[in-house]
Amino acid sequence: MKTRQRDPSAPPLAKLSVVIPARDEEGCLPSTIEHLHAALVGAGVPHEIVVVDDGSTDRTWEVLAEMAAEIDSLRPLKNPGPHGFGRAILYGIERAKGDAVVIMMADESDDSDDAVRYWQLLNEGYDCVFGSRFVRGGRVVDYPWFKLRCNRLANFFIHQAQRHDQRLQGLSQDDHRRLRAAHRAAF
Repeated sequence: MKTRQRDPSAPPLAKLSVVIPARDEEGCLPSTIEHLHAALVGAGVPHEIVVVDDGSTDRTWEVLAEMAAEIDSLRPLKNPGPHGFGRAILYGIERAKGDAVVIMMADESDDSDDAVRYWQLLNEGYDCVFGSRFVRGGRVVDYPWFKLRCNRLANFFIHQAQRHDQRLQGLSQDDHRRLRAAHRAAF
């Protein structure tokens, strides 16, 4: 996790919004939301969990509605379209009510305890928190082998495209895939 300190005298944050894009995630959302909620409550983090249903064709929306009846900090949203991973994240960020935002995945490939660490770092005065499971000191736990290989291969091709296409050379591949948390004003 890399950070750059902003202003140590910054006032403490009031609420954390965790944005989770979801498409056809009925099977893993209950565990993800329950673990995330438990970690945030256990650490005393005031929060909302914003799950964006991005055009699911399974029971994702129904699962979210059932869970929202039991977890008051869960705010399910339906993205009416256009759909897509990045669009679902933006839809959630635009509707988040917290003054800090963390982006996490619906399949629990992100550690819920990391959301607590990000909150703590943001409250120390940092504007943004960057991290990756693929950098030195990072770790990959219970990540499906096939998905891991696809991820690494896709990132390799993105990196190659950036090296050879003038229009993409100004973009840092690290910036878009390592941002984990930020003050809302940073978005």
